[in-house]
Amino acid sequence: MAKFASDCGFKGMKFEFCTTTFVDGKRVAKYMVHPHKTVAKIMESLLGMRKYIEVRFEMNLPFCIWPKEFIDESKEKGLLISACHVMRNEGVILDTDGRTMVCNALFDYPIGKYGVDFKDGASYLAFRQSETINSYYDKIISLPTKKCLDCSMYRECGGGCPLLWFIFNPNDIIGVR
Repeated sequence: MAKFASDCGFKGMKFEFCTTTFVDGKRVAKYMVHPHKTVAKIMESLLGMRKYIEVRFEMNLPFCIWPKEFIDESKEKGLLISACHVMRNEGVILDTDGRTMVCNALFDYPIGKYGVDFKDGASYLAFRQSETINSYYDKIISLPTKKCLDCSMYRECGGGCPLLWFIFNPNDIIGVR
C-alpha cells in the first residue's frame, strides 16, 4: 500500500484507528481490532512502509502499548497526532440538524441543539461551560485506569480513546505490551 501510494506521487499517509460507535443505544465494534494486535501489525510493517512514504498516525491508542522508541521518534518528527479534541477540550461537532455532540462517534447522543440550547456564540459558550455539560465531559475524559495516574505520557495520549473502554478492559491493555 505504501509503495503504491508513493508510485502515485503521494508523499505521506496517515493511519487512523477505528473506534466503536453506538447505534440504537448499542455499541458497534464490528471493525475493532484488539489494540495489542494492531500495535504488533503496525510495528511489523512500519519499516517497510517508511522506505516509500512518510507515515503519520492519528493516535487513539494509549502510548504505553507502543514501543517507547516509536512514540518518541514519531513525536520528534511530528508524525503523531494524539489526544482527540474531546481530550483537549477543543472543537465543536454539529450535525445537519444543528445538534451538537461530544464526539462524532456518539451521533446518537447529542448534548444540545442550535436554536434550543444555544442560538449564538455567547449562548453556546454559556451552554458548553454549564455544570451539566462540564460534568458530562469530565465523565468521558476521566482516567480509564489508575495505571494512568503516574504516567508521564498521559497528558498527550489521554489513555487512548474513551470509547475503546466500552469494548476492552483498560486494565488488560494499558501499560501491557
